[in-house]
Amino acid sequence: MAPYDSDSSGAEDDDFTETNVLLGYASADANGEEISRLGGRPDWLDASKPPSAALARCKVCKDMMVLLLQLNAELPDRFPGHERRLYVLSCRRKGCRRQEGSIRAIRGVRVSAQPASTTAEKETQPKETPVPKPASTGLGEALFGTLDPVSLPAVPKPPTMDLDSAEGGSGGGSGGGKEDKEVFESTMDATFQKFADASGRTRSSASGCFEVQLMPEAIQELEVEEEGMEGMDWGTVIVGVCERDCQERGVDVGGAGYLEEWAGVQWEELTMKR
Repeated sequence: MAPYDSDSSGAEDDDFTETNVLLGYASADANGEEISRLGGRPDWLDASKPPSAALARCKVCKDMMVLLLQLNAELPDRFPGHERRLYVLSCRRKGCRRQEGSIRAIRGVRVSAQPASTTAEKETQPKETPVPKPASTGLGEALFGTLDPVSLPAVPKPPTMDLDSAEGGSGGGSGGGKEDKEVFESTMDATFQKFADASGRTRSSASGCFEVQLMPEAIQELEVEEEGMEGMDWGTVIVGVCERDCQERGVDVGGAGYLEEWAGVQWEELTMKR
């Protein structure tokens, strides 16, 4: 069968890249999932010690908000021993919609004293024969030593080119498709940088990073299940969190802490009636 025109550009098959993004779909069947869900009541990490009610109030009307999403956000490879949950809340009042603070995000975290897997590894790990270390060549290494590299999800580095320079260097012709792709990616990088700047941390020196995005399809499920949630007009909700998964100040080891995180909302465009 002859390929479609959109598939006949030769090397475009190599443009697809594998990412670390996970997709979640709403389903009436829980399939054993007891934490992640749309709507309902939030299940706090410690039912006897819920977070401050101030975190769950609308910043506009000060009324209590309702749950949009509760997510099991554990990342054992990156944060071993951290029990993590994300909560996205929204105000029911129509008068508060499209205003800052009408949708909020909370990150719950409980850090164990020592991950069980780490303890088991130390008990079973054989003793290693000391090996002389090579001489350090840098001042930083001499003062602080070096650490073994940790395998973390790879994050592509944004290119240094900007949109204007990309357009200026495009000479047209056969290479237009690839150059257009580079221009588009450059624009997306600039958009993501705006998000990264907005989600910067203020409680610690750590930066903010993207964690989850709530898509418009969730509105249909929420409007069916939740009373008073009709007419929601957000297009997407993006949650940015502390990249170090910092704990709330004053919380003891093994205790549950809750911190407000950055929630970016893209609202649907209003149609003007004539």
